Amino acid sequence: MNTQENEKNSGNGVLSKVLGFVGTMALALICVANPSQESSRLVTTVPSIEARNEVTGATSRGRFKVGGSAGFSRGESASSISVSPTVDVFIFDRTSIGLETAFGFYDGRMVYRSIRPAAAFYFFRGDELAMFFRQDIGFTKMSYGREYEDINLIDARTGVGLDWFLNRYVALSPSLGVEYGRDQNSRVFGDLKLSVFF
Repeated sequence: MNTQENEKNSGNGVLSKVLGFVGTMALALICVANPSQESSRLVTTVPSIEARNEVTGATSRGRFKVGGSAGFSRGESASSISVSPTVDVFIFDRTSIGLETAFGFYDGRMVYRSIRPAAAFYFFRGDELAMFFRQDIGFTKMSYGREYEDINLIDARTGVGLDWFLNRYVALSPSLGVEYGRDQNSRVFGDLKLSVFF
């Protein structure tokens, strides 16, 4: 009698394990085919975390930011071209030092050239945007021809800007600020650069 009961209990145990396994697999398949709101919310947060990690990584110690801007205008008698390459290195997380140069040509002749040491601090880093303060000082030499004396200018610029990341390496970098100097009145400036992080 005990033997029959043991066999019966053993059979019921195996059956319950099989049914439990089948039920678990069915539930898993249902979840995959029709995910719940919680699982969907979890999935949608992953790209956001990855994007933020990419922005944080791009502005961390040891990374480089290379960029610049260019302009062109053509009038009735002459044309002008300006180019402004920049390079920055992040010496600490969120903090970079760099150098910006600028060259201007009018009617095929260089009329000004400048060099600007700079420092920037990133006070905000989000999913696709990073915002920063930037301070530089510029040394500019302007030449209008042999009949005119060259002009040397020293000025400084204080501004705020942002890097809008198009992908993990490339960003659009607009900025806005105030330029002031000993030999000129202060003025508001704005520019737009294309930046590459590596």
